[in-house]
Amino acid sequence: MNTNKKTARKAGFLYLGYIIFTAIALVIGRKGIIVDGDAAATAANIIAKGTRFRIGFVELHHVESSRTPFVAFRAVNHILRS
Repeated sequence: MNTNKKTARKAGFLYLGYIIFTAIALVIGRKGIIVDGDAAATAANIIAKGTRFRIGFVELHHVESSRTPFVAFRAVNHILRS
């Protein structure tokens, strides 16, 4: 297999992992923690479900930095076209 195909496959698997992790974090991380209009209940949920809240926080970070995989794919696409 040529080097360009290997690089493209690695980038694809990394991006697939990113998508799977983000989907899991969205479903698990934020569900039922934040209560609209009730700060005390939200604080109690964060204390009781700290791990889930942290997963949601990590997911938020990944969503905000989601441009990185697209930049990587642009580089791989440029390599494959040359």
